[in-house]
Amino acid sequence: DLYSATGEHLGGMKIAKSYCAEERHISHFSRVSDDVAGAYLSSTRNYADRRLFFSIGSVFLLSGLVYLAAEVLFLPAATLLIFLFLFSRLIPRFSALQQSYQQILNALPAVDRVQTLLDRAERAAERPDRMDPALRLRERVHLDKVAFDYSGDGAAIAVKNVSVTIEAGRTTAIVGPSGSGKSTLADLVMGLLVPTEGRVLVDGVSLQSGVLQSWRKHIGYVAQDTFFFHDTVRTNLLWASPDASDQELWEALTLASASHFVEQLPAGIETVVGDRGVKLSGGERQRLALARALLRKPELLILDEATSSLDSENERRVQRAIESLHGEMTILIIAHRLATIRDADHIHVMERGRIVESGAWDDLLARRGRFHELFVTQSLHTSGDLHPHDAEAEGATTTDSAVERTF
Repeated sequence: DLYSATGEHLGGMKIAKSYCAEERHISHFSRVSDDVAGAYLSSTRNYADRRLFFSIGSVFLLSGLVYLAAEVLFLPAATLLIFLFLFSRLIPRFSALQQSYQQILNALPAVDRVQTLLDRAERAAERPDRMDPALRLRERVHLDKVAFDYSGDGAAIAVKNVSVTIEAGRTTAIVGPSGSGKSTLADLVMGLLVPTEGRVLVDGVSLQSGVLQSWRKHIGYVAQDTFFFHDTVRTNLLWASPDASDQELWEALTLASASHFVEQLPAGIETVVGDRGVKLSGGERQRLALARALLRKPELLILDEATSSLDSENERRVQRAIESLHGEMTILIIAHRLATIRDADHIHVMERGRIVESGAWDDLLARRGRFHELFVTQSLHTSGDLHPHDAEAEGATTTDSAVERTF
């Protein structure tokens, strides 16, 4: 607890200072520290009490044995001295034994937690089945009545009875408000989560433990919160494909619209990006993450809110890079902003863990359902991103709303 609290305390210093909440931040850490210190002192006190009891008991025991040997058994002085010498040699051993016993008692709760964690890891271990052929995407990924519950007891259901088909070579988008289950669906497709109900099928083959690793070898994944090691650009890219050549590295960087800024870095591709890529801007990190995903030439590229935290200029750059891949590979886009999925072949709208609408862009707008509502809401703030045809639809909708309010 103290280790995690210390990490949280140091990591949250910027937020605490920005909200002038230093005293509350320090107070919270102090409470955790005091609790840990109290538990440690209690353990130390218990050990000291047992040590005192053992020492006093040893003195009384020795006195009793000496009295017994001298007054009852009438042992000679030489034998008594030998006995006392042996006892003095044994006392430290007994003391060390008692100390070890105390340490074992202190460690037992941690051992139980570790054993529980090991048991869970053993049950969830992914063991490649050498008898099964490598899983490749040729036709489609199909989620068949899939459900997932994070709690396991029905208290945190993220996905409910979802059936979705991702056709090979096409771009499929899943959109919806935050918390609707979009990212959970992406994790299910990658096999990072096991459905509570239903199945995930790749060309008719169920995603199970034996095929998960071979399946992920053909997936490129770009998340909203990208992660980079404190190492060079080259090393971070090679995590996706360790044997990639320099030519392949630069091809991936070019596809991701990242080659220009990498060339301008102080040491080029050998520049150290810092902890979690701190030396790069948000747009540069996203484009570098896209290049890393493209380096392995994936059969399925998953973009999970990959542009949601970028400014307009960087978002357009990443979007152009994604659009250039249209038709070249299977793409699954998880998005909140509708402007990023305009060219998707098929769009699914999620809300509260369910698919509420599916279809092409124009079809969904024409239905004037949930997708249309999201479109109108977002287009009021981002009219510059609208396609001309969409702008007309928005204008008509806005007019209709005004008429409704009038009457």
